[in-house]
Amino acid sequence: MTRSSARVQPPLAVAELTLPERAGGYAKGAKTRMALLKVAHDLLVERGYGALTMRGVAAASGLRMGTLTYHFPTHEHLVAALADAIIRGYEDAFAQIMEDPALPPEARFENLCRLILDDVGTRRTTRIFPELWALSNHDAFVSERVHEMYDRARVALVRAVRGLNPAMAEREARMVSLFISSAMEGIGIFAGHGKPYRNDAETVTEIALRAFLHVCEGARA
Repeated sequence: MTRSSARVQPPLAVAELTLPERAGGYAKGAKTRMALLKVAHDLLVERGYGALTMRGVAAASGLRMGTLTYHFPTHEHLVAALADAIIRGYEDAFAQIMEDPALPPEARFENLCRLILDDVGTRRTTRIFPELWALSNHDAFVSERVHEMYDRARVALVRAVRGLNPAMAEREARMVSLFISSAMEGIGIFAGHGKPYRNDAETVTEIALRAFLHVCEGARA
Protein backbone atom coordinates (compact mmCIF):
# COMPACT_ATOMS: atom_id res chain seq x y z
CA MET A 1 0.00 0.00 0.00
CA THR A 2 1.31 3.43 -0.91
CA ARG A 3 1.11 5.93 1.90
CA SER A 4 -0.76 9.08 0.92
CA SER A 5 0.48 12.50 2.01
CA ALA A 6 -2.99 14.05 1.73
CA ARG A 7 -4.06 15.70 4.97
CA VAL A 8 -7.01 17.69 6.18
CA GLN A 9 -6.11 21.37 5.84
CA PRO A 10 -6.60 23.15 8.11
CA PRO A 11 -6.60 20.43 10.78
CA LEU A 12 -10.08 19.57 11.94
CA ALA A 13 -11.08 20.13 15.51
CA VAL A 14 -13.78 18.22 17.36
CA ALA A 15 -16.59 20.41 18.65
CA GLU A 16 -17.00 20.11 22.42
CA LEU A 17 -20.77 19.71 22.20
CA THR A 18 -23.20 19.39 19.30
CA LEU A 19 -26.96 19.32 19.68
CA PRO A 20 -29.29 17.58 17.22
CA GLU A 21 -31.15 19.91 14.90
CA ARG A 22 -34.82 20.11 15.81
CA ALA A 23 -37.54 22.65 15.15
CA GLY A 24 -40.35 24.15 17.20
CA GLY A 25 -40.18 24.49 20.95
CA TYR A 26 -36.81 22.75 21.12
CA ALA A 27 -35.20 25.54 19.07
CA LYS A 28 -36.43 28.17 21.53
CA GLY A 29 -34.80 26.39 24.45
CA ALA A 30 -31.69 25.25 22.57
CA LYS A 31 -29.55 28.06 23.92
CA THR A 32 -30.42 27.23 27.54
CA ARG A 33 -30.05 23.50 26.91
CA MET A 34 -26.61 24.02 25.39
CA ALA A 35 -25.58 26.30 28.26
CA LEU A 36 -26.55 23.65 30.79
CA LEU A 37 -24.70 20.92 28.91
CA LYS A 38 -21.64 23.18 28.69
CA VAL A 39 -21.71 23.59 32.47
CA ALA A 40 -22.06 19.82 32.91
CA HIS A 41 -19.21 19.25 30.45
CA ASP A 42 -16.91 21.67 32.26
CA LEU A 43 -17.70 20.16 35.65
CA LEU A 44 -16.78 16.74 34.27
CA VAL A 45 -13.49 18.06 32.88
CA GLU A 46 -12.47 20.15 35.88
CA ARG A 47 -13.83 18.22 38.84
CA GLY A 48 -14.76 14.74 37.66
CA TYR A 49 -17.98 12.78 37.52
CA GLY A 50 -18.61 13.15 41.24
CA ALA A 51 -19.28 16.86 40.70
CA LEU A 52 -21.77 16.19 37.92
CA THR A 53 -24.90 16.34 40.09
CA MET A 54 -28.18 18.05 39.32
CA ARG A 55 -27.65 20.55 42.13
CA GLY A 56 -24.06 21.10 41.06
CA VAL A 57 -25.06 21.89 37.47
CA ALA A 58 -27.88 24.19 38.57
CA ALA A 59 -25.60 26.07 40.96
CA ALA A 60 -22.74 26.38 38.47
CA SER A 61 -25.10 27.60 35.74
CA GLY A 62 -26.74 30.18 37.99
CA LEU A 63 -30.16 28.84 37.03
CA ARG A 64 -32.96 27.47 39.14
CA MET A 65 -33.32 23.74 39.65
CA GLY A 66 -36.71 23.96 37.93
CA THR A 67 -35.06 25.26 34.77
CA LEU A 68 -32.61 22.37 34.79
CA THR A 69 -35.28 19.74 35.38
CA TYR A 70 -37.45 21.25 32.63
CA HIS A 71 -34.73 20.37 30.12
CA PHE A 72 -33.31 17.31 31.91
CA PRO A 73 -35.87 15.76 34.28
CA THR A 74 -33.36 13.38 35.89
CA HIS A 75 -29.63 12.92 36.27
CA GLU A 76 -29.79 10.08 33.74
CA HIS A 77 -31.43 12.38 31.19
CA LEU A 78 -28.61 14.87 31.74
CA VAL A 79 -25.85 12.28 31.38
CA ALA A 80 -27.46 10.75 28.28
CA ALA A 81 -27.83 14.16 26.63
CA LEU A 82 -24.25 15.08 27.51
CA ALA A 83 -22.91 11.82 26.06
CA ASP A 84 -24.93 12.36 22.88
CA ALA A 85 -23.75 15.97 22.51
CA ILE A 86 -20.13 14.91 22.95
CA ILE A 87 -20.20 12.08 20.42
CA ARG A 88 -22.06 14.17 17.82
CA GLY A 89 -19.02 16.43 17.65
CA TYR A 90 -16.86 13.46 16.71
CA GLU A 91 -19.39 12.17 14.20
CA ASP A 92 -19.49 15.54 12.45
CA ALA A 93 -15.69 15.77 12.28
CA PHE A 94 -15.41 12.19 11.00
CA ALA A 95 -18.05 12.89 8.34
CA GLN A 96 -16.02 15.82 7.00
CA ILE A 97 -13.15 13.43 6.36
CA MET A 98 -15.14 10.47 5.09
CA GLU A 99 -17.30 12.54 2.74
CA ASP A 100 -14.41 14.47 1.17
CA PRO A 101 -14.37 13.30 -2.47
CA ALA A 102 -10.82 14.57 -2.95
CA LEU A 103 -9.35 12.12 -0.45
CA PRO A 104 -8.35 8.60 -1.54
CA PRO A 105 -9.04 5.72 0.87
CA GLU A 106 -5.51 5.80 2.36
CA ALA A 107 -5.79 9.50 3.14
CA ARG A 108 -9.24 9.12 4.68
CA PHE A 109 -7.99 6.38 6.95
CA GLU A 110 -4.85 8.28 7.94
CA ASN A 111 -6.66 11.58 8.49
CA LEU A 112 -9.30 9.89 10.60
CA CYS A 113 -6.67 8.23 12.80
CA ARG A 114 -4.64 11.43 13.08
CA LEU A 115 -7.71 13.40 14.12
CA ILE A 116 -8.46 10.86 16.85
CA LEU A 117 -4.85 10.68 18.02
CA ASP A 118 -4.57 14.48 18.11
CA ASP A 119 -7.78 14.65 20.11
CA VAL A 120 -6.59 11.94 22.51
CA GLY A 121 -3.78 14.29 23.51
CA THR A 122 -6.05 17.17 24.50
CA ARG A 123 -6.68 18.09 28.11
CA ARG A 124 -10.43 17.66 27.66
CA THR A 125 -10.28 14.15 26.23
CA THR A 126 -7.52 13.01 28.59
CA ARG A 127 -9.83 13.89 31.48
CA ILE A 128 -13.35 13.09 30.26
CA PHE A 129 -13.09 9.59 28.84
CA PRO A 130 -10.97 7.90 31.54
CA GLU A 131 -13.40 9.39 34.07
CA LEU A 132 -16.36 7.84 32.27
CA TRP A 133 -14.60 4.50 31.76
CA ALA A 134 -13.75 4.28 35.46
CA LEU A 135 -17.33 4.99 36.47
CA SER A 136 -18.68 2.50 33.91
CA ASN A 137 -17.17 -0.29 36.02
CA HIS A 138 -19.66 0.49 38.78
CA ASP A 139 -22.64 2.13 37.05
CA ALA A 140 -24.58 0.13 34.45
CA PHE A 141 -26.26 3.24 33.01
CA VAL A 142 -22.95 5.02 32.45
CA SER A 143 -21.48 1.81 31.01
CA GLU A 144 -24.26 1.64 28.43
CA ARG A 145 -23.76 5.28 27.46
CA VAL A 146 -19.98 4.90 27.14
CA HIS A 147 -20.20 1.81 24.95
CA GLU A 148 -22.87 3.49 22.84
CA MET A 149 -20.55 6.46 22.32
CA TYR A 150 -17.68 4.27 21.19
CA ASP A 151 -19.90 2.13 18.97
CA ARG A 152 -21.05 5.29 17.20
CA ALA A 153 -17.50 6.60 16.91
CA ARG A 154 -16.28 3.35 15.33
CA VAL A 155 -18.79 3.48 12.48
CA ALA A 156 -16.52 5.83 10.52
CA LEU A 157 -13.43 3.79 11.39
CA VAL A 158 -15.03 0.57 10.12
CA ARG A 159 -15.89 2.38 6.91
CA ALA A 160 -12.33 3.68 6.57
CA VAL A 161 -10.86 0.22 7.15
CA ARG A 162 -13.12 -1.30 4.52
CA GLY A 163 -12.16 1.51 2.17
CA LEU A 164 -8.57 0.28 2.45
CA ASN A 165 -9.63 -3.34 2.07
CA PRO A 166 -12.98 -3.67 0.25
CA ALA A 167 -12.76 -7.47 0.30
CA MET A 168 -12.65 -7.59 4.10
CA ALA A 169 -15.69 -9.18 5.73
CA GLU A 170 -17.84 -6.89 7.86
CA ARG A 171 -17.09 -8.71 11.11
CA GLU A 172 -13.34 -8.68 10.43
CA ALA A 173 -13.48 -4.97 9.68
CA ARG A 174 -15.27 -4.42 13.01
CA MET A 175 -12.62 -6.43 14.88
CA VAL A 176 -9.75 -4.59 13.17
CA SER A 177 -11.45 -1.28 13.97
CA LEU A 178 -11.95 -2.36 17.58
CA PHE A 179 -8.24 -3.11 17.85
CA ILE A 180 -7.29 0.23 16.32
CA SER A 181 -9.72 2.10 18.56
CA SER A 182 -8.37 0.31 21.64
CA ALA A 183 -4.79 1.12 20.71
CA MET A 184 -5.53 4.80 20.16
CA GLU A 185 -7.41 4.99 23.44
CA GLY A 186 -4.45 3.41 25.25
CA ILE A 187 -2.05 5.96 23.82
CA GLY A 188 -3.92 8.65 25.73
CA ILE A 189 -3.15 6.92 29.03
CA PHE A 190 0.57 7.30 28.47
CA ALA A 191 0.91 10.23 26.04
CA GLY A 192 -2.21 12.27 26.70
CA HIS A 193 -2.31 15.75 28.22
CA GLY A 194 0.02 15.95 31.21
CA LYS A 195 1.07 12.30 30.90
CA PRO A 196 4.70 11.07 31.16
CA TYR A 197 5.18 10.51 27.41
CA ARG A 198 3.28 13.54 26.12
CA ASN A 199 6.43 14.91 24.46
CA ASP A 200 6.74 11.66 22.52
CA ALA A 201 3.16 11.72 21.23
CA GLU A 202 4.14 12.64 17.67
CA THR A 203 6.59 9.75 17.43
CA VAL A 204 4.06 7.34 18.91
CA THR A 205 1.45 8.57 16.43
CA GLU A 206 3.69 7.77 13.46
CA ILE A 207 4.43 4.30 14.84
CA ALA A 208 0.74 3.70 15.44
CA LEU A 209 -0.21 4.72 11.90
CA ARG A 210 2.35 2.33 10.40
CA ALA A 211 1.08 -0.46 12.65
CA PHE A 212 -2.55 0.21 11.78
CA LEU A 213 -1.84 0.19 8.05
CA HIS A 214 0.10 -3.05 8.47
CA VAL A 215 -2.82 -4.65 10.30
CA CYS A 216 -5.18 -3.67 7.49
CA GLU A 217 -2.76 -5.00 4.89
CA GLY A 218 -2.33 -8.26 6.82
CA ALA A 219 -6.06 -8.71 7.05
CA ARG A 220 -6.24 -8.34 3.29
CA ALA A 221 -3.51 -10.91 2.61
